Amino acid sequence: MRKSLHLLAAACLALLLLAVSCSKEISDLTANETTEAPGALIASAKKWCSDHLNHPSASQIFPPEQVKREFPPEWEKSRMIRTSRGVVMLVVASSAPPMRYINRGFGRFFVFPVSNHHIIDGGMVEFIGQNYDVWDNIDFLLKNFDQDTIPGFNGIVARYDIYRTPTSGIVYRNGQKAKNVRTEIVRVRGKDMERLASTPVLDSLPVQDGQ
Repeated sequence: MRKSLHLLAAACLALLLLAVSCSKEISDLTANETTEAPGALIASAKKWCSDHLNHPSASQIFPPEQVKREFPPEWEKSRMIRTSRGVVMLVVASSAPPMRYINRGFGRFFVFPVSNHHIIDGGMVEFIGQNYDVWDNIDFLLKNFDQDTIPGFNGIVARYDIYRTPTSGIVYRNGQKAKNVRTEIVRVRGKDMERLASTPVLDSLPVQDGQ
């Protein structure tokens, strides 16, 4: 009996030390750092996704199984960031089809805001750069995707909820959020994607006087 109590106490102590370690790792993040994501937080994000995709939104565009199949998270590439606004997030790369014909650069990620070491929300963000190397600047983009200004960035930041329903699409010109521009996120495939990829989207958008 005493041996069982000792084993139980040792297990509780190990869990406590793990929680303290994870807590310190997250709280010590600065806006200029990324760090490996704690396993417990990744497990929490997986459960959050499963819970929400099993209770689909009435307004979603894609069925849950299609979301899981076409936009699988690459959990082994998870990491923690703190955005320029001070929001701590678990960031997970999402598998994307090859887009060699897009010279603007493309990146897709799941983002999960974290509060008190718990996942409180989730969604997706996509970066489409024009004459801008998205992957050479991906850490910078992830830390600033919720800002009105992303210095040097030309392109689009598109955001979706976890059901892949579009929530916003913001155009940036020379690092500034473009005004008087309405974006619409649509799904295209194959040759339509190639045609759109070759179009200089920012050049065709209306420009406000003075910009």
